[in-house]
Amino acid sequence: MEGDSTNVSKAVATKCGRSLSSYTYRLRKKYLNLKSAKGEEYARSHPPPECDLEKWKNLIDKKWNDANWLELALGAEKPVVIFSKSGCCFCHTIKILIHGFGASLAVYELDELPNGGQLERELLSLGCRPSVPAVFIGGELVGGSNEVMSLHIRGKLVQLLKKAKAIFI
Repeated sequence: MEGDSTNVSKAVATKCGRSLSSYTYRLRKKYLNLKSAKGEEYARSHPPPECDLEKWKNLIDKKWNDANWLELALGAEKPVVIFSKSGCCFCHTIKILIHGFGASLAVYELDELPNGGQLERELLSLGCRPSVPAVFIGGELVGGSNEVMSLHIRGKLVQLLKKAKAIFI
């Protein structure tokens, strides 16, 4: 999820901050379309011709619908994790700000994920009010846009990013 702001905003995120390969992305889209049209049970049991049933179910269970992937996301390789919604201007501002420092970050667009609603409820239970943007640096909840901007204005955001090894200035 590194690169220019357009790539960050359009990244398709999965657990652990990895982007889906174009092949897996196409399979996921087929799964979501089938699930929407014919229901989850049908979608799980009818893989596309290019994918065998075992691999299909493994992708659904382990990669796309992992129930505890909030913990997995926070243990990601990326030192900065941002939970966002694609149409949220505050989320966009925070992603651009942190990305502007050259930080290595993982972005999860809740409105584009199959379990985004569940993840949003988990963020609310952690005390994220509003739920997005929710910024974690070094595995610790920093807060939303107000907290991040406050850290930035006080000159503490860069220090926090350095401490988490998100940037090397």
